Amino acid sequence: VHAFFVREYHKALNDSINKIMRAEPEASFLLTLHSWIKEYKENMKDLEISLELLEPPLLGGKEQSLIEDYLNLIIKKLDEWTANLMKTEVAAFIAREERPEVDSDGLYGTQGAVILFQMVNQQVDLALDSGQGMILARVVEEVNRVMRGVQDQWVKVIDAEYKKHTEKPDEVAGGLVEYIIALANDQLKSADFAEALSARIEPLVSEKYSTKIRDRLNDAVDGYLDVAKKCTQTLIDIIFNDLKPATKQLFQPSWYDGITVQIIETMRDYMSDYQTYLNPTLLELLVEDLLDAYLVTYLTALANAPKLKMPAATDRIKDDIRDAYNFFGTFKKKKELEPQFEVLEMVLSMLEASKSLAFLSYWSFAKVYGPNIAFVEALMKARGDLDRSGVNEVMDSVKRKVKEENLTNRELL
Repeated sequence: VHAFFVREYHKALNDSINKIMRAEPEASFLLTLHSWIKEYKENMKDLEISLELLEPPLLGGKEQSLIEDYLNLIIKKLDEWTANLMKTEVAAFIAREERPEVDSDGLYGTQGAVILFQMVNQQVDLALDSGQGMILARVVEEVNRVMRGVQDQWVKVIDAEYKKHTEKPDEVAGGLVEYIIALANDQLKSADFAEALSARIEPLVSEKYSTKIRDRLNDAVDGYLDVAKKCTQTLIDIIFNDLKPATKQLFQPSWYDGITVQIIETMRDYMSDYQTYLNPTLLELLVEDLLDAYLVTYLTALANAPKLKMPAATDRIKDDIRDAYNFFGTFKKKKELEPQFEVLEMVLSMLEASKSLAFLSYWSFAKVYGPNIAFVEALMKARGDLDRSGVNEVMDSVKRKVKEENLTNRELL
């Protein structure tokens, strides 16, 4: 009777467990079941119940697969929730029906980053409940995959929306600048969230797994910073796309009347919004890149300039340098701007120098920026006060010195 009762009880128990499993229970239940089956087997052993009476084995003796099922369920939920979240976030970004939310710091942002990390933390906590470092490390690996997927998606959305903005401006929704600022801020926030997650869970597992966890989450942080950089670069691209008609006039006849003032005022208008709503850390990086973009645009236009009226051209360049210096000086200390503006001062010196002394101005420039022969030759040819033989004379002395000194080139443009 005892043997019959044990056998029937075990069979009924096995049927019940199989029925529950077919109903696809929550992840937390799988963990509870795994623990319970382990305890059940130990109890049967303590009661000295023969293995013959415990047929068939619960879950076919593969209760360890519950851990794998548990992990797969966490991953499935993570993928489902992220896909739904991104569908909503991307649709809102593309439609741009209203301005982004303003957070407690007065900066643009969205709820997407917060919701994603609430989901991630929830699934990580489920992994922690397993008490197994391997499970946690695997979940963090999947979290990294999901975050990288989200990051890649945002880069594609930015590219597509910027393309529409430049190619079909009349058909695209307004507010792209505001939404890119919000997205940039979210990326920085997400990088902080990922670092906080790493700091929270690393100490809870052995070094074997903590290193893997740290590496995966650091990789996610790098990805978020890359997307933030993509956002700030696109904000700069938007400015220079707007400025195309004006920058095409640099060093052309209309330039002498002060077209650079218009360029700087346009940058000032955009930077007013950027400064108000963009995270200060990102704004600092954006200012650096904006200055580089401005200098490259200015010098490229100069390298392709028609004959310059002298000294009207050098007088205008001095005004341009002063105006740009004052503008960028509202975001950085003027002392910090000197190294970047040095190139314009050296170029001005080469344009102002007499034929016999041009070489000395060039040499000061070359020691810092390398030979840049093609650029310097274009500069000399643009000088309205030098004829062809004068240009050749200057360039012969320049090339001779470069050969003597064996200078290596550092591309200026």
